Amino acid sequence: MTQSQPQPASHDAVQRSTGVLAAGLLLAVTAVATGAVFARLSELPALSKAAWRCGIAAFVLAGPALRSGGLRQLPPARTLAAGLLLGLHFGAWISSLDHTSVAVSVLLVNTTPLWVALLSHRINAERVPTGARWGVALGCLGAAALPITEALREGSPGLTGSLLALLGALGWAGYTLAGRGVVRRVPLVAYLCACYGSAALGLAVVCALTGQLRVPASSHAWWPILGLALVPQLIGHSMLNWALQSLPAVVVSLAALGEPVVASLLAWILLEETPGLPVLLAAPLILTGVMSAARARPEG
Repeated sequence: MTQSQPQPASHDAVQRSTGVLAAGLLLAVTAVATGAVFARLSELPALSKAAWRCGIAAFVLAGPALRSGGLRQLPPARTLAAGLLLGLHFGAWISSLDHTSVAVSVLLVNTTPLWVALLSHRINAERVPTGARWGVALGCLGAAALPITEALREGSPGLTGSLLALLGALGWAGYTLAGRGVVRRVPLVAYLCACYGSAALGLAVVCALTGQLRVPASSHAWWPILGLALVPQLIGHSMLNWALQSLPAVVVSLAALGEPVVASLLAWILLEETPGLPVLLAAPLILTGVMSAARARPEG
């Protein structure tokens, strides 16, 4: 998964050439899209994969976060809540890959902007702009239809994978809303380190309680876990935030919609998973709705 934590465009945007920005966004989206493949290649329990992903990322960022001096500026309760919601996102989404295809899982987990728009209306009394309402409704229709039509297919494992992917999308939506305003006041590296660390600790507790706590037993078992933490988490998300230094958040969010396409293509090539007809029919509805929600500016 996943889309980068949305950041406001700076008034002093870093000037970069169009070609450099396009190449950076392509690298970012491709790196993020590898997450599902690395997760599939690991034989650890799903929650252990999620815990290691967040824990390794937090460890790598710990030094820069300490040097930034931003850890002491973080609001503890809000940062902890954001981290636990991030853990919910990764735990639910990676678990979904045990029950459904990469295409279905990644498409549904990227419906986050739909839920951010709807939750913002509920929590912050922000109105969904009139021009975006039809798009949001269309996206929600696709997000509801895809699990049902997928579950009706012969040999389908049912709704479990789709529901877990949607839960992952809701977790990311909560993480996004919890972090609104915080990342404008503190160094980003400090916030991400604290959130990744909180997510890892929360997931480790759940792993211990459910008997899923595992340590990779060999180099063969370690490499997909390291890939999961370093490529989509650190390279992908870092490059998306790099792009946000020069581009409006809406442009980066729309570029991130390439993730389901790239992830499905990688799964087709590397895992021999061919997207089914329900995915091909629902994808235009979902992506149109997500694009509409990502471009929307709250009213009220």
